Amino acid sequence: MKKTIAFIMAVLMLGLTLAGCSGDGSGGKAKDTVTVLGTVSTDSFNPFSSSIMEDWVKFALFDRLIRFDENGGYQPMLAESWTEESDGLTITLNLRRGMKSHDGEEINADDVIFSIDTMFSVPNYYYLATYMASWEKVDDYTVKIVKGGAYCETLNLLVTSIPVVSKEAYERLGAEGFGAAPVGTGPYTFSEKGADGTVTLKAYAEYWDGKPAFETLKVKAPIDISTAVVALQNGEIDVMIGVPSAQWNTVKSEDKLVLDTTVGWGAMTLGFMNGMKDDVNLRKAIYHGINRQSAITVATEGTAVEARDIYSARTMKELAGTFDVPGYDAELAKDYLAKSNYVAGTPLRITVSGADQVAVAQSIQNDMNQIGINIQIEQVDMNAFSSMLQNGELDLFLSQMGLATVATIDMLFYWESDNPLWGPQIAHDAEYDELCRQMRVETDHEKLMELAHRAMEIQYGLANHLGIYETVNSVAHSKDISGIYAIDAAAFAYNPGLLKPAN
Repeated sequence: MKKTIAFIMAVLMLGLTLAGCSGDGSGGKAKDTVTVLGTVSTDSFNPFSSSIMEDWVKFALFDRLIRFDENGGYQPMLAESWTEESDGLTITLNLRRGMKSHDGEEINADDVIFSIDTMFSVPNYYYLATYMASWEKVDDYTVKIVKGGAYCETLNLLVTSIPVVSKEAYERLGAEGFGAAPVGTGPYTFSEKGADGTVTLKAYAEYWDGKPAFETLKVKAPIDISTAVVALQNGEIDVMIGVPSAQWNTVKSEDKLVLDTTVGWGAMTLGFMNGMKDDVNLRKAIYHGINRQSAITVATEGTAVEARDIYSARTMKELAGTFDVPGYDAELAKDYLAKSNYVAGTPLRITVSGADQVAVAQSIQNDMNQIGINIQIEQVDMNAFSSMLQNGELDLFLSQMGLATVATIDMLFYWESDNPLWGPQIAHDAEYDELCRQMRVETDHEKLMELAHRAMEIQYGLANHLGIYETVNSVAHSKDISGIYAIDAAAFAYNPGLLKPAN
């Protein structure tokens, strides 16, 4: 009897001991640190520098005017509201009052204008002028922006690419000093950068949206993917962006982890250039000879979504699904091949620059073998790929096309004859070029969409490129964390201030 009572007491004592402990050694205290895995190592904390800066760090330190919600819609950030005028070009943004930078200074329209001016002065960001023709202060809490064209995704640009800084702090510290000791406007303040590249940030108590739920945010320098997944399983990191599809089942098998995925603005695309540009029948033979589902199975383990248009549905918006897109038809492919100038056995080179592209190329190679076309795969690094594109050395190539900031019409401009890079390398149509000229100046949305629709029809006829599948973006995180969404990974625009304990 005594032994029985002793045993029961021992079990009770053990239970009490375990109840007072937690797996992370916090002694039952609420988790106050969240660790995310970066994709690059930060060289400078100046968001306007051409030096490398990890996006998690940038968006923790600096807010934008607006942000994406979990579905890719727009939500207020530094701007509490905005209106788009009927001219299709003008956006008026109304700023919050009482917002403070990390040094306690109020943020107003002067800081927004200064931030845009500074961003646009950096040579590496020359392309931003495509989206914003002008910007001006209306009053201390109102900013007006004129878009580069009615078609431009300028709101997306404000989400992803225009961090807001304190004008006074930036001018006081100078670009270099600011890069070493940033004064931000975001939910976290800079603390330190470790020898291993890990950046530590602290919650900003005066943040306009309330102090962040986690006192400390650690952004680890990138590590090998396999090592990263193990670190996620072990709880060494809480959030990981871009988990390879081959690792999805591993993540899903862990009860303590969540995997969130979404299609984004990108699509795996096959392009036809140079040696392919003068034979439309050969291009169409390849078009109809590719089994998209096979490519999806091989390259993404069946996780991707078949591209129903040239570009992703997010990029196409209201134009998505309005076309009778050429599909897989091996017999039709053979008919086009018979009308082409292709000489049996002649190798056609397809150039790729990434592992996922190699897998797609291998699937295409197998499909082409079935209809009598000899495909050779050439794999190069990204620098070499860019050089080959610049020098007109690509024939068939695979690339992921599409970003949050790029509209369908932006993409269509790539294929006009006046394009200094792509133009000389592809097949053309005079009507298409005229449509591009009209789209640049048209402000009526309905008419703009009519022009774009016709331009897309011509591109399908020219068969300059083929959308294979929409790229799937992923994020894995601890079940103890909420406020992180796959759309953030798709846009490369994160919201660290939304991170909080799940319960």
